[in-house]
Amino acid sequence: MCVIISFVQVTYAASSHYPSTTLSLRAPALLPELKYLSSVRLVDDRYHGFTFLGHQGLKQLQNILTMCQGELAIKQKAGKS
Repeated sequence: MCVIISFVQVTYAASSHYPSTTLSLRAPALLPELKYLSSVRLVDDRYHGFTFLGHQGLKQLQNILTMCQGELAIKQKAGKS
């Protein structure tokens, strides 16, 4: 598997210390502990997008990352490079 550069939106859940905050990251990137997030989205028009939203979605992301040794495979759209 090769490493690609893509853009990911990470949204922190609101807490008593800070409001809900969205950051745009250039992947590959390190994610914070998933318990502090409300969503993770791939927002790159070269690749098929995805959104992991809420507790269930982030649990699914955690399972994928656990099974794939911390890597998430994404699929490139046809004709994009």
